[in-house]
Amino acid sequence: MPDSVHVSTQFDEDLARLRTHVLHMGGLVETQIAASIEAYTSGEVDRVRAIIDTDRKINDLEKAIDDDCAHIIAKRQPIASDLRLILGISKIVTDLERSGDEAKKIAKGVRRIHEAGTLPKQYGIGIRHLAEAALSMVHQALDAFARMDGALALNVIRADVEVDVEFKSIIRQLITHMMEDPRTITTSIDIMAIARAIERIGDHAKNISEQVVLRRGWPRHSLRQGGHQVTATILVVEDEPAIQELLMINLRHAGFLGVCAATAEEAESLIRAALPDLIILDWMLPGQSGVALAKKLRADKRTRDIPIIMLTARVHEEDKIQGLDAGADDYVTKPFSPKELIARVRAVLRRRAPHLTSETVVLGRLELNPATHRAFAAGLPLELGPTEFRLLLFFMTHAERVYSRAQLLDEIWGDHVFIEERTVDVHIRRLRAALEPSGQHERVETVRGSGYRFRGA
Repeated sequence: MPDSVHVSTQFDEDLARLRTHVLHMGGLVETQIAASIEAYTSGEVDRVRAIIDTDRKINDLEKAIDDDCAHIIAKRQPIASDLRLILGISKIVTDLERSGDEAKKIAKGVRRIHEAGTLPKQYGIGIRHLAEAALSMVHQALDAFARMDGALALNVIRADVEVDVEFKSIIRQLITHMMEDPRTITTSIDIMAIARAIERIGDHAKNISEQVVLRRGWPRHSLRQGGHQVTATILVVEDEPAIQELLMINLRHAGFLGVCAATAEEAESLIRAALPDLIILDWMLPGQSGVALAKKLRADKRTRDIPIIMLTARVHEEDKIQGLDAGADDYVTKPFSPKELIARVRAVLRRRAPHLTSETVVLGRLELNPATHRAFAAGLPLELGPTEFRLLLFFMTHAERVYSRAQLLDEIWGDHVFIEERTVDVHIRRLRAALEPSGQHERVETVRGSGYRFRGA
């Protein structure tokens, strides 16, 4: 788990032991959440006692891990990144314990509901879908912590948006049920409490992931990218800290999510974890050169379509030709204007990845504005969740092309996310349902044996 070998082997052993205890605690929390949801859908209230007993074990583990953290700080007197790591672990443990408390609330709510009578069938599906999304966030957050995987942690942070949207949808449905049939008020209030507990579990998973992101040195502003706006991720491969900082500030102000690497090898590691939407690449790097990295990326099927802008002090004509021949989409020389570079980034994205720009997209009677996250069909506003919005934007900017489920997963969710391909079908159905009142749903065509196509004409 430590990023470097410490002088004290015992300190490394302390950190490894902490990691093991945290993951053990996380495993108990996952089991507790899964059991509480299974009790909700199955009506097996006998599970509630076991869930409460597991919560006691989780509380005991939290106290033990906190004591270990305090002991390590007192005995080893860690500084800088090591101290931040231990304090971060303490925060992660708190979030896990609170997730366990929420699972216990779910279990007690389940007992009240089923002791009062049978759960109405229409309440089951939405809650289970919300719970599975939150449980997946917890699992991925723990996985990100175990591997210190910043890209996976960012995916969890983004997923929290969809959990919030699902939660609000369930609350609206429950309010409607209560208004239509006052006899459902007591049950609906209990289900609201369960939905709120699940939503908070998602929040705690997001908090855990934020600790991983900060530990990996990814920019703090990336934690605030949880809104609906479509944001392109820009990988900056530059070994000069001052230029790195200049680029990150300007990318942030332009609404992009920036990630830094100081060497080609570090860049390759980040790209293996998650594909960026564009790379700003210096030529002269320690070790492998930027030109060599560009050639390698263009030769790989997975990375060959990533747009690349060379940013270098090599200004001669033959250098520019060599850089462009290596696969760069644009070539900018130092010293450079940050405003011009950002304009070039936008221009390259418009050509290579139009679904990642903030400009309004119009296709027939459909209009979509990524900047305001508003979409209209035949002049009528569309109610779209975050995933359906991204899916529609991608389709509108890639009309008349057939995409398989796997390709859509890579484009919409990212190729580092492991989701069942049939998840795409669920979001396609939701998109069609949103488009149906305007008659635009027929644009989404199923191509048997291949995938989906969005009709442009």
